Amino acid sequence: MLLTVTLLLVIVSLVTLYTGKIQNFEHKIVVNEQSQILAKAKSEEGLQRVIALLNADKGLIKTISNTAIISDGFIAVYGAVETISNNRILVSLTSYGSSPDGLASAQTQQQVLIYPLMFNGLISPILVQGGVVNEGEIEIVANPDGLGVGKPLSIWSDLPIDFTSSDHHSCLKNEFDQGTCSTSTLSDYLMQTSDLAESSMTFPLSLSEYLFNIETTDLSELKSEAKFVFSGCEQLTDTSYGFIWIEGDCEVDFNIKVGSPSEPVVLVVMDGDINLLDDAIVYGLVCSFRSNYTALSLSVNMHSGAFISGGLASNYALGIHNTIIRVVYDAQVANALVSLDSLQMLAKVPGSWSNF
Repeated sequence: MLLTVTLLLVIVSLVTLYTGKIQNFEHKIVVNEQSQILAKAKSEEGLQRVIALLNADKGLIKTISNTAIISDGFIAVYGAVETISNNRILVSLTSYGSSPDGLASAQTQQQVLIYPLMFNGLISPILVQGGVVNEGEIEIVANPDGLGVGKPLSIWSDLPIDFTSSDHHSCLKNEFDQGTCSTSTLSDYLMQTSDLAESSMTFPLSLSEYLFNIETTDLSELKSEAKFVFSGCEQLTDTSYGFIWIEGDCEVDFNIKVGSPSEPVVLVVMDGDINLLDDAIVYGLVCSFRSNYTALSLSVNMHSGAFISGGLASNYALGIHNTIIRVVYDAQVANALVSLDSLQMLAKVPGSWSNF
């Protein structure tokens, strides 16, 4: 009897010890799993933080080297930069995370592409899909090298350009600055020269696709890229920057400057008239777009001393209203439109994410 009791006590003790060991082992497994989850979360957090920083400030890529972009306790993120074609930059990010108890670590990788908003640079002060008719006044300062070195380009269009209005004329920048653009012309109602590239076989089928690599039928995608979306232009000043989308009419008040030569804007006005009051200047690319489903008759008008410094793009015919259009090509503005940090976009590269 005593032997039986003793054996039972020994068996119970062994089972208890074994159960305790198993429970301890299971506890370690749970702790390790939790630590690994926390490490992966930290790694993903670091990656998303850096992508958000890059999205807010594309200039950050200039500081990426072998040192950590961020190093914050349990997170360290590194990046490698590779310049590819057409001013596009591929950034390969690697984020390391560790659990607060230091028992686990994880690594997450993601590639992002930083690219100019403008798919093609500005080569002509006016790009018009639909041609130009002879109402009103059009004054253009040509890109002196738009068709090649020493070959100026003022208007590029898929349809004919009617310059028979006595107030239509183009010239070079020096003549504009001297106030003689209307008399020292490249083209006018008496003579239309090669700076007016009409019925061009190379003109794109879709202006939005040429400028932004987005089809006209999907302009909502382009709108989603805008830094600012307004219902009018009242808020625009010389401190405005980046990509601005206007739904409806855009009127720029007297003597207001929008953007600057060194910080031009891309201004898209959707289904609205554009009106620049006296001495107002917009630095950058102004796009007057009309939706496919609307029959609106839109107009672009510039009062005394007002002009666009850069370029004007329209997906409907210009010169159909008795208005004034004045566009001055500026090489500094054109270069800034494709190189400015504020006009760079960011996209994650599909299939590049991994956490193993």
